[in-house]
Amino acid sequence: MEKYLICYFAAEIKPKPEPDALHLILAEHQLQRRDLVMIGNNQADELCAQAAGIDYATVFDFVEKE
Repeated sequence: MEKYLICYFAAEIKPKPEPDALHLILAEHQLQRRDLVMIGNNQADELCAQAAGIDYATVFDFVEKE
């Protein structure tokens, strides 16, 4: 799996809600905005997705909040 996994840390590029990390991912992998969905758990994540023009879902749509 290691050869297929790439980790990006937004804080190392420009902290969220700035969309710079998403723009980098789109460019490096020749992706379209419609190809991505961001799954997050806070307002900064949602704002970042909105700023990049990609779909957003909250993690709590998939797991129960304790």
